[in-house]
Amino acid sequence: MRRAVLPLALAAALAASAVAATLIHETNPSGPRGGLIAGNVESAALYCTGLGSGDFAGRVVFLNTSDVTRTLTVRVDSNSGTSTTSTVVLGAHAATSVRPQLAGSWFGIGAQVNGGGVVADEVVGSGAAQTPCTAGGVTSWYASGLDTVVGSQAVISLYNPTATAAVVNLTAQTSSGFSAPAPYQGVAIGPHTEMALNLGVRLPTSHDLGVRVNVLRGSVVATAAVSSGPVVSLDAGTSTPVTSAWLPLVTTAARSVAEIRLANPSSTEASITASVSLGAFSIPAQTTTVPGFGTTVLAITPNPAIPARGEASVHLTSSVPVVATLATGTSAGVALSTPTPPSSTYLIGDFSGAGYDAVALTNTTGSPLGITVTRLAGTNATAQSTTASLNPKSTTLLRGVASFASSLRGATIVVTAERPDLVVGAILPSTPRGVAVVSPLYGG
Repeated sequence: MRRAVLPLALAAALAASAVAATLIHETNPSGPRGGLIAGNVESAALYCTGLGSGDFAGRVVFLNTSDVTRTLTVRVDSNSGTSTTSTVVLGAHAATSVRPQLAGSWFGIGAQVNGGGVVADEVVGSGAAQTPCTAGGVTSWYASGLDTVVGSQAVISLYNPTATAAVVNLTAQTSSGFSAPAPYQGVAIGPHTEMALNLGVRLPTSHDLGVRVNVLRGSVVATAAVSSGPVVSLDAGTSTPVTSAWLPLVTTAARSVAEIRLANPSSTEASITASVSLGAFSIPAQTTTVPGFGTTVLAITPNPAIPARGEASVHLTSSVPVVATLATGTSAGVALSTPTPPSSTYLIGDFSGAGYDAVALTNTTGSPLGITVTRLAGTNATAQSTTASLNPKSTTLLRGVASFASSLRGATIVVTAERPDLVVGAILPSTPRGVAVVSPLYGG
């Protein structure tokens, strides 16, 4: 998800397809990613964490998708105990950025909005590392594929945006099994407090770590801030392990790396199957197992069974719920991204100005899926919409669905589906192609 200005028709499309408090239906809902909500609610909240100093310095971009001015009360809290509060007036269809400017090395940001229709996304540096903000905290959070080996860093950024204290336990799944570092048990996070847990301190020289944050009291917002060689990424993680996941754009480019990193938070061994679609090629299913409380890496690229021919669509299934993370990059370093769950509404926008290299739409079911695509090319452009039907269990590039989306530079696009069975994937321009994966805002 990246920066843009949104049309009036977008707010109407969101209002028709979303309800503020019930956009994402999970056993442990965290709220819609990015705050993707209807424009007619009385008030809304957005929470972001994972921004820091140095390589993780960045901004939160707020976009107003409604047709009226919104007022945001923005609070920034740091891990040093400092905080600032400011008021931001955001005009209809306008965007603005907020950068943490206070003492501290890690930051949590909360925004109270006098109405709906405002969305938010965190962007580090020039825009290659991005993650949606969320409309609420969680009581359980998982991530996988984290490294603390030399040249890598994995920090779990936790933000308590509420007025009451939170208490958390952090446990890990490793290649040798379960781990519960004593200093990470019963960790108290005060009201409106940001805390960063550097996994390298208690779990050093570990490859492919899985983690669980179990919130014993209150709720928190969590993000994994990860560096791998020169590559940094913000991984939103997930509040619920899954038995099925779709990855619409997995690179197979020469000299690239694409891995599905898996963590099993249960005691039962998981049997994994990855079905890979790549043009006209017939590719055998890729299989592996993940031991109880263990981790495994499933290589997509390089893989002698998968040719280097563009982006593959991968459907992952597991016999028990697992946590899956896509790692993409080169031998010099990789970025992590968690697969997006099926939804009925997605929003993508051009934050960096470089445009998207590709956006893919996946129908996850065995029935045709009707969709509507709405696009605004710029501030003063007229909103355009088109409808289409996606074939069952297939992935289609956005360019093939809507001719007006042939150029994704400077564009903001909303895709709504008739059922919450759509997965949207996106990649930024990169060399090799396909290694810069970003998550759109989603909900519904």
